[in-house]
Amino acid sequence: MKTLNPVILGIIASIVIGLAIFAVILQPPKTGTDIFVAINATSIKSISGCNSAPYPSTDKFLPQKIIWISVIEIEKNQTSGDCTILNEDSAHKLPKLEQSILGATQCKEGNHEFCAIPSGIGLTSVNDFGVAVDDSLNYRTSLTQDETENLLHQIKLAAHGKLNFGDVKYHGKYYQVILQTTDQHISPQIIAEFLQPISHTNDPLQKGESINYTVLVRTLATYGKPVNVAFSAKPNAKDSGLHVDFEPSNLVIPERSEAKTNLIVHADENTRDGIYSFFYNGTTGNDMVWISCRSFGSCPSVQIGNSSWSIQTYGNDTYGGNGNVNPIPSLKLDVVTDKTVYHFGENVEIKNFIINNSTKKITLDKDLRLWVQVYNKNQKGSYVFFYAILAMYDDQPMVLEPKSKTLLARAFYWDQQTFRYMTPPQWVGPGTYIIDSSFTGYNGTVWDTEAPISIK
Repeated sequence: MKTLNPVILGIIASIVIGLAIFAVILQPPKTGTDIFVAINATSIKSISGCNSAPYPSTDKFLPQKIIWISVIEIEKNQTSGDCTILNEDSAHKLPKLEQSILGATQCKEGNHEFCAIPSGIGLTSVNDFGVAVDDSLNYRTSLTQDETENLLHQIKLAAHGKLNFGDVKYHGKYYQVILQTTDQHISPQIIAEFLQPISHTNDPLQKGESINYTVLVRTLATYGKPVNVAFSAKPNAKDSGLHVDFEPSNLVIPERSEAKTNLIVHADENTRDGIYSFFYNGTTGNDMVWISCRSFGSCPSVQIGNSSWSIQTYGNDTYGGNGNVNPIPSLKLDVVTDKTVYHFGENVEIKNFIINNSTKKITLDKDLRLWVQVYNKNQKGSYVFFYAILAMYDDQPMVLEPKSKTLLARAFYWDQQTFRYMTPPQWVGPGTYIIDSSFTGYNGTVWDTEAPISIK
């Protein structure tokens, strides 16, 4: 029997979010098309007023694969960039710039969803010119080369490394415009969330029926092209028997657009009773698209049958240990399997019983936790964990009748596979394995027991 503490030391999935602050220290490319050849290569000069459009750029801009503008609302004379005045007619000739100006105003007024993906983390790009660009106020729009050339014919933007920047005055307000380009991949801005508020309770689902959850997907800046989002989903309990899919499973969404997909959960006659949540996400290339729940973590979950046990399974990136509390003699935990020797690929059935040996009723706590894991020892004598099951019961206190044997949660089924977060499952192969179960739910007492099995 292993001796790890505490009861659950699980390292479930460690998700590392890389945050990159945009640094503009770029070298001119070896190849490229000069939209404008520099007449005056001097950089930025201080000005006291603005000039009406067209006020063409004279500095060089070398376009690369991706071109976009960043626009934020600023105060008058806040930067030392050239300033161009737009009226209604000149603004309409530059629809992407006009769109960005109106969007930057919305963000300045507090509607940050037009500029940044809600994450709880604010990023600011600090340049050695102009105004620091706060992510929540930065409205970004992709440009084609033709749109870029038109912009530079109308707006005075001064070169600074691989970007050009200047100021625009429109309807009495001032905006900093930064024209940027790169050949490198930039992650598109995508927001995905469940359209309807999700209830804090579990949605009842009868066998033979389905339930749909609509996901709204919106794009902000996509940096040059539409995004193709591929969605995937699965139940968090591998042996639940639930069928979980997205329809459609792929969406192609242009910049500043939206589309919908449905998370469909279906229970058939073989679906096992319990409360289940789901893993779901989208990907666009190597970028992850997280789907958020709208109300503080209330994400979809369903209840099959009358079971009040919430069940999840984990792979070999999770481990736990047994407790050190001496159990009371009248209660015993027993774990049994349907066989002791299995052929490769057979399901391993695991049942856990709490046995009341006393002549009196015993009432367990309201919150019960059952932790089952499959492990063995490697050649170095270290424990290697392959599969884990967590079952939680938060309903009314459970009463154990005298001289009774009560099944905890339900029978579990291990398919002889192990997995890690975001990786495909793998077969464990022949060998001897230990089924170890820990149960807590009576005055802090922890029971731990195990049963060996063999796989040929």
